[in-house]
Amino acid sequence: MPLFVVYAAANDLGFNRLGLSVSKKVGNAVKRNRVRRLVQENCRAVLNEDTPEQSQGFDLIVIARVPAGELAREGSFVKVGQALLQLFGRLGVLEV
Repeated sequence: MPLFVVYAAANDLGFNRLGLSVSKKVGNAVKRNRVRRLVQENCRAVLNEDTPEQSQGFDLIVIARVPAGELAREGSFVKVGQALLQLFGRLGVLEV
């Protein structure tokens, strides 16, 4: 089962914007905040690598699914990063 669902729409701002949705189904507040922090940090690392003179930006909405809250602490940052990179590549946000 996938960890995330990502929606993307092009914008003319020249930079990316991120929206997150982590429902109570994912877990208690501690788990939800942990998932939110993992997603934000991975997106910050991956999406800000683009050159600042890019003309196309994207509005991204990342929706966490239940398995994202069940990730073990060990290696969760890498697993979240791999899942997001795969989804961003499919959407054409990044060239993977």
